[in-house]
Order: sequence, then structure tokens, then C-alpha cells
Amino acid sequence: GETLTESAAILLSLDERHREAALLPPAGTPERAQALRWLLFISSEIYPLIEVIDYPERFEASPGTADATRALAKAKWRDRWLLVERAIAGAPWLLSGGFCLVDLYI
Repeated sequence: GETLTESAAILLSLDERHREAALLPPAGTPERAQALRWLLFISSEIYPLIEVIDYPERFEASPGTADATRALAKAKWRDRWLLVERAIAGAPWLLSGGFCLVDLYI
């Protein structure tokens, strides 16, 4: 077998290998575009901040600023999650059409 890393790649591969499961909306639909939008938003805008929060010393602008770096990353992380929360707006699933693999990713 193959080794596949990166959670978004794993989920997309599962969708491709198991189309019958309808893990994502059909290709070419606005719903699929929105699912991919949110999958990539979380992958690129939220998850990278976890490394900054966990290891701020790797990202501090100057020695001794790790705490401030962590605080800034946490604030950005919260702001970005609020965008996701607003998109869901109390619904059980991210997309109005129902469950998709992005709900697992969240």
C-alpha cells in the first residue's frame, strides 16, 4: 500500500475511491465548490496556526516574544473559527444539503 499524509488529501482520496458514499457533493456543483472552499480554508487558515500556538518560539520576531506570538496566533485562530461558526449558523452540517466529509474535518 501507499502512505498518504495530510488530512485533507486523505479525505479527498477517500471521496475519489468511494464515490458511492457521496462524501462530497457531485463534481461541478456549487455545493462541491463550497465544500472544497471550506476544506481548504480550514487546511490553510486554521490548522497552520496550531503550530504557532504550540511552538511560538519558532515564530517569534525577536527573543522573548513567544508569549505575545502565541497570543496573536490564538486570536487569529479564534477569529477564523468564528467564520466557520457563522457559516454553519446553528445548522447540524456545514452545507445546507447535508453531511459531507468537511464536517469530519471540522
